[in-house]
Amino acid sequence: MRGERKDMDAAETQKRMQALLAQYQDRLLRQLDEMQALAAQLNGEAADQAVYAVLRERLHKLAGSGGTFGQPELGRRCLSLECLLDGWLAADAPPIDAGMRRQFLADLAALAGALA
Repeated sequence: MRGERKDMDAAETQKRMQALLAQYQDRLLRQLDEMQALAAQLNGEAADQAVYAVLRERLHKLAGSGGTFGQPELGRRCLSLECLLDGWLAADAPPIDAGMRRQFLADLAALAGALA
């Protein structure tokens, strides 16, 4: 009886984990699309700082959750972009030129390719 209970608990836990993973993956694709839409607004103006801050926060969350949900490469890439934005958001950061923005957009778009 006890062994059956453990098997049922393990099966239920596995089922719940699979549901959480599916929810994460669905949400992840939406988040990546939303981040690309946000980044497309970047134009070299002062308002870019607010967009960079939002993107940095989202990248931070994805960097942390990637490993938890079996996406370590995504987590590493998000962390790299997060660190880049940390530098761009620093008070003494040099100006961000169009080439830097284009590369950031390309790197952001490539995140979907990091999905396992």
